[in-house]
Amino acid sequence: MKYSVIIPIYNAEKSIKRCLDSLLPQLNSDVEIILVNDGSTDTSGEICKEYAAKNRSFHYYEQTNSGVSVARNTGIEKATGEYIVFIDSDDYVSKDAFLQIDQVLSECEYDFIITPLLFTDKTSERKESMIPFFSKDMDAIFSKISDLICRKQINAPIGKVYRREIMNINHICFPEGCSIAEDKVFNIAYALHIQNLRVLDDSFYHYVVTSQDSLSRSVRSAEELNEQFDIGSKALDEALCSSNLEKKYLDRIREAENFCCCIQVYSRAKRMKLRKATKEEIFSGIRNDCKEVNKKKMHYPKTNYCRKIYMPVKLRQYWLIYKVAMKLAERAS
Repeated sequence: MKYSVIIPIYNAEKSIKRCLDSLLPQLNSDVEIILVNDGSTDTSGEICKEYAAKNRSFHYYEQTNSGVSVARNTGIEKATGEYIVFIDSDDYVSKDAFLQIDQVLSECEYDFIITPLLFTDKTSERKESMIPFFSKDMDAIFSKISDLICRKQINAPIGKVYRREIMNINHICFPEGCSIAEDKVFNIAYALHIQNLRVLDDSFYHYVVTSQDSLSRSVRSAEELNEQFDIGSKALDEALCSSNLEKKYLDRIREAENFCCCIQVYSRAKRMKLRKATKEEIFSGIRNDCKEVNKKKMHYPKTNYCRKIYMPVKLRQYWLIYKVAMKLAERAS
C-alpha cells in the first residue's frame, strides 16, 4: 500500500459525500481510505458504511467521541501505507490529487511534502501563497520550518504528505486532550526527524470556508483556553527535549514557537470577542497575556515580519492589539 488517507469524522453528514466522492475516481490498489467516526450523532456513520460496503479501499472504524486528535491517532494505528495524507470531512481533494503526489515523489522519496491550500467557498477560490522549496541541508530545512511556523503555514496536517515509517519509529502522534494548536505540535514533532523537505506551489487540497465554527474554531472560555494551550506547550516541549537534533536547530524552532506565543495574545482576544466578552474583559485578558509573554523573556526570530507582531505585545500596546484582534474576529465570524 502506497497511501493511507485518514479522515476523522464528526457529525459531517452534510459534507462527507462530497469529500469521499472526490476520492472515488482515484482509488486503486495503492490507496486505502481510513474513515474514523468519532462518535457522530447524525447519519455520518451510515453514509461511511455505505461507501465501505461498495468499495474495498474504504475502511470504516468507530470510537466514542474523544476528539479529532484521538481520531487521527486511531487512523495512524490502522494505516498500512508508505505515506499518510490527512483530509478533513468537510473538505475535498482535486480529481488528480494522487497523480500530483506521485509525480512529486518520482523526483525523490521525500520525507515531508507541504502544499498550499485552496480556500474554497460558494463563489470563489483562492490559493494560499507558498514559495517552492527543496533541500537536504539541515540549516536550510530548519530555517524554512521556522519561517513556516511563524507564518502559520505548518499548523494544519491537511495538504501535506508524511512518511508513516518516521511516525512509527519516533512514536509521533497528536497530543490527546488538546484541541488548540495540536496540529502544529504534531507537525513540529514530525519535522524534527526529517532528512529532506519539499514545499510546492501547486495544490491538491480544497479547504472549504464556511460560516460555521469547526472543532478548531469553537469558542471556549478563557480558563479552557489556558488549559488547552498548556497541554500543547507541554507536548511540544517533550518533543523538543527528546529530539537528537543539534541545539542550533532546536533553538530556531523554539524562537519561532515563541513568536507564535505572541500571536496567541491576538488569538485569545479574538476568541474572547467571539464568545461575546466585553471590551473590559478583553483588555484584561490582553494585559494578563502580555505579562506572561514578557515574564518569560523569550527570544524571537530576527525578521521584520516577526517584529510587526511581537513588538506590540512586548510593549503592551493594548489598544493596538485589541484593534487587530477585533479585525480578526470580524473575519472569523
